[in-house]
Amino acid sequence: MFVGCCFVTFYTRKAALDAQNEMHNIKTLPGMHHPIQMKPADSENRNERKLFIGMLSKECGEAEVRMMFSSFGTIEECTVLRDSQSQSKGCAFVTYSTRQCAINAIKAMNHSQTMKGCSNPLVVKFADTQKEKDQKKQQQMINSLWNMANIVNLSAAAPPQHQPAPTAYMVGIPYYCDYSGVTRHLYSQLYTTKCTGRC
Repeated sequence: MFVGCCFVTFYTRKAALDAQNEMHNIKTLPGMHHPIQMKPADSENRNERKLFIGMLSKECGEAEVRMMFSSFGTIEECTVLRDSQSQSKGCAFVTYSTRQCAINAIKAMNHSQTMKGCSNPLVVKFADTQKEKDQKKQQQMINSLWNMANIVNLSAAAPPQHQPAPTAYMVGIPYYCDYSGVTRHLYSQLYTTKCTGRC
């Protein structure tokens, strides 16, 4: 069964990068709803050269991001993250040919400006590795469990709510009677601590 993906080996690395730049997230094949995705099949320490760009203007596409970051070195891959409606999420990934290019981009661009429609300055940092992503997920799960445990402990430690003694409403009592005496007399039978005295 065809699963919709394949591997292509080029004779040179430059040819592979040229094909990626021409087709990745640009060309849509017949019968498909989204553009083709092309990325290097091997890691080649890509995480050491891959940057996360946050607080990016949603008006920026791949071409604009490349223009912003191309002065720091050769960009092998540039991807703007998008939602199901193909609208930018305001962040992107940029992979350089060398780690030094990525470092130079971080030094020059991180917090360098606040882009249109953003509340905070531009964020440029190394992208999380899969191991770091897994660690963050585990930490979030631990924090959630601790929060649930604290809520349960607080509920168990809370003092019991005061339950008011049951009262009885009595009618037909003359206005001149001794209400306190009536209350004491009926307490054991009516379980009341208060007589309203309404006739």
